[in-house]
Amino acid sequence: MELLATKFNLINNQYYLDKLYNQESGELYQLPDFLNMKENKTFYVQNLSILHVFLIKHLLNNNYKCYENYKKLKKQSFCYSGKNANITSLFIKNKNNKTIIFVDFKTKFGVEFSDILEENKILLDFAIEHHRESNSLGTDAFNEFLHTFLYANNIKARELMRENYPVLHTPELDECKQYVNGYQYIKKGYYNNIYSYDITSSYPAQLYNNTPIGKPIKFFNLEDIPESYFYVVKFCYFNLQPKQNKINFLDLTNKDGIITLTKELFILMQDTYFFDFSIISINAFKTRSKRFDKFLNKNIKEYKEQQTNKRLRTYNKLFANSIVGYFGRNTIKEYHIIDKTLKEKTINKTIESIYLPLYLYVLGSAKAFFIRTLNKYSNSIIYANTDGFFTTASIDINMLNQSVTDSIGSFKFKGIYKDLYIESINGYAGIFDNGKIDNTISGMTLEQLLTPAQYQQKDFTYYINIITAHYDILRMIVIP
Repeated sequence: MELLATKFNLINNQYYLDKLYNQESGELYQLPDFLNMKENKTFYVQNLSILHVFLIKHLLNNNYKCYENYKKLKKQSFCYSGKNANITSLFIKNKNNKTIIFVDFKTKFGVEFSDILEENKILLDFAIEHHRESNSLGTDAFNEFLHTFLYANNIKARELMRENYPVLHTPELDECKQYVNGYQYIKKGYYNNIYSYDITSSYPAQLYNNTPIGKPIKFFNLEDIPESYFYVVKFCYFNLQPKQNKINFLDLTNKDGIITLTKELFILMQDTYFFDFSIISINAFKTRSKRFDKFLNKNIKEYKEQQTNKRLRTYNKLFANSIVGYFGRNTIKEYHIIDKTLKEKTINKTIESIYLPLYLYVLGSAKAFFIRTLNKYSNSIIYANTDGFFTTASIDINMLNQSVTDSIGSFKFKGIYKDLYIESINGYAGIFDNGKIDNTISGMTLEQLLTPAQYQQKDFTYYINIITAHYDILRMIVIP
């Protein structure tokens, strides 16, 4: 495994490849070198989103054929994951029948590639030491969870885990997925003296509770379901009316309709609205405790206490968080292939689900907890997104955490924004009272941090990378 650093030149806003080198040894590479290698190699790459353009063009020029996934590769072929300028991995089977793998560093570790070797090396060495050998955070996390839970190698553990987490074909679970997404709210504007709070590891915290296992058990009456069970209920609702001072978290506009919710969100709906209902179906699941305790204690609590390196702590926190998303991964996967004419084609294939009930439980439970908290302080909230919020008035942190018994899942005070401009969800710029600038501005690559005034007045430019029809990569400067 090598750290592959990249350097590009920008001429008339077009990228040109200047240099590829092993960040640790300094060894230089040319594109033909990868096609001639006589041993399997994996590279963790700085800016694979740019480098892949040069790699793919070189492969096609050397008559390599593109397949949709690595299982189909044979001599002189390749495949890649991702789309357009967001490629996350690329596999080559070269003329010597050796597999050369390029993985985007940030996809693997969750943090940016650093110009300082030691900052990257500590992550790479840690991953190797802990047998985190896949190309993404989620897959590595799932494999590690199975090992801590079943004490078996990856292949055997995946076989055993299906006894607890079987493949399900239950349409109601998929219908429920749209309602467990994080709650979002904004009041656009420029503000002074704003207080920021968020929840520590909101999703992993739910995994410390009893979590669902096994196949669904059908019930017809809510009263018959044991209290410890988790369930997903599909029902018709009638004569819906919101209660005063409650957040309309479902954003329902019709008085009558059909909806599918998790147990926690169904209870929250009854606390939020007046309505009558008629049950259509209930899929309930037994639950078990302590399934994730060892995995979470190791990656969140122990590593947080033991590790002084901030990037390593961030990596392990993201690693632990990613397991929830892996349980809920989409079963329709997009594959992309490209031919000699540089035309890209998308192929959709069905892949095996992991275990959607667990994903629904975690997100639904976390969302219900978050919204119940927001309801208490709704008059002063100007921004909320999944597990964090901003208020115009200070809140006693002990009051926020009065029902929380662990540091994981507890609220923390992040600071006071002296100035803050909110444009949209994941679109704000602030200055903390200590002078530190904070930007959360999605969809834009900025060349410098923005003050709230600059963001409000659109006094900046940003850029996006685009791939042309001739498979060149350009930087497009955008003026808001």
